[in-house]
Amino acid sequence: MAKSIEKIIIIGSGNWGLALASVFSNCVPTKVWTIDSAMAEHINSNRENPGEFFKYPLPKSIIVEKKYIICLEIFLLTRCTSR
Repeated sequence: MAKSIEKIIIIGSGNWGLALASVFSNCVPTKVWTIDSAMAEHINSNRENPGEFFKYPLPKSIIVEKKYIICLEIFLLTRCTSR
């Protein structure tokens, strides 16, 4: 039996991360993890990336959180223990 994807977490709030999150958020709940809390707050408040390249408004279904370090620790832990 095939499993369905329940949520997606994108690591990084740069242009690629926000573009992917915009696409995926049409299908499943999507979070973006970043290392910059000010960036996360800005994106959640204004629904835009303050950079020069990504000028499209972000869907309200995308949630940006400052959790990059936690994610890296979880990734390393699961990678090291799964072998």
